[in-house]
Parts: sequence; structure tokens; C-alpha cells
Amino acid sequence: MKYDYLNPCTYASEPGNIHISDEKWNEVAQLRGLSLFEKLKYNRNRKYIDDYLFRGDTQPAVVMSTSPLIISAYSDEMDAVMLLRFPDVLADKYGIETGTRLTTSNTYSMFADFSRVKPADVAHDIIPGRNFSGQYFDFRPIVTIFLSDDTDIIEQHTNRVPEQLWEYVEKLSRKYFERFPDRFRDGFFYLK
Repeated sequence: MKYDYLNPCTYASEPGNIHISDEKWNEVAQLRGLSLFEKLKYNRNRKYIDDYLFRGDTQPAVVMSTSPLIISAYSDEMDAVMLLRFPDVLADKYGIETGTRLTTSNTYSMFADFSRVKPADVAHDIIPGRNFSGQYFDFRPIVTIFLSDDTDIIEQHTNRVPEQLWEYVEKLSRKYFERFPDRFRDGFFYLK
């Protein structure tokens, strides 16, 4: 049985060290047209998401399409990508286009008993690669530019990704997107 367990004893090799922008946090709520009750619930998650941005594992992501806005997020722990869907208006707002390189802050889910994860145990939309660590069955990527104004730090993270890794992620993303163009998650999962 799977559990959504985030291990507080683990740490990222490349933590984000960024924080939520109040303006962007509120903008996301407005984009979704949240009711007052939904916004109260959403705001309860704010400190967790801020912590994920600060401590989460920084990983590369690539824009696959702008209409619809689909971003492919990578996880080195899974050696895999997943597709995230966002409101199209964000492409213009942030000046991103197909092929734009971004970063995410990833958190990971493991079994509550910390047992080893087999490829068959992972989330249905993740195809683990040959370098799958076997520690996690799922990951949650947060596209950093949509929630943080710490642009200098975000840019440093983006620039630190080796070109060889960018090329690998782009190739993996194209392959996945061609095979499963309609298999994507809500990029604003933290609204739930």
C-alpha cells in the first residue's frame, strides 16, 4: 500500500533557498477563481509550499507547449519526467515559449515503512528510467518562477544545470510528450 509520506530526515542536494512571493501566491488563487472557503483552505498550505520552495530539490524543467501551457518537470530520483498543465496566460506573463528552460522545486513521496520502491509501484504517469533510485513512488514539482520573486537565485539554479543534463531532459520530455500528450497533472496541485 502506498502512503503519501514526506520524510523530514531527508534533504535536497540542491535546495531551492527561495521563498513565496505574496503577490504571486495571491495571483495563483485569482487565476483559479477560488471561493472564500477555498482560499482559506489554500492559504493554510502556504507555509508548507514556502518550505518546499526553500528546502525542495531543484530540478530542470522544459516548456513543451504554450497553448496549452505544458511544462515537463524532471526528477533525478525517478530519472523521469511528468507533464504539468498551467493556465495559458502565464506563458505571456512570464515571457516563456516552447523550449524555455525552467526549474522546479521537487518534493518526494515514499512508503511509510521506508521500504524499497519497485518501478511497478510508482505513480501511473511516471516512467522510471534506468537511474531510478528506488526510494520514492512519486514527486511533486513546483515551477519556481510562478511562485517566487527570488529571480537571481532561480537563474543561478537554471545556469548550474549542466548542458548535458538539459539535453537529456529535453530528449526525455519530447519522447514522453509525443507518446502521452494528454497525460498531465494540474501544475497548481497545491491548491487542493
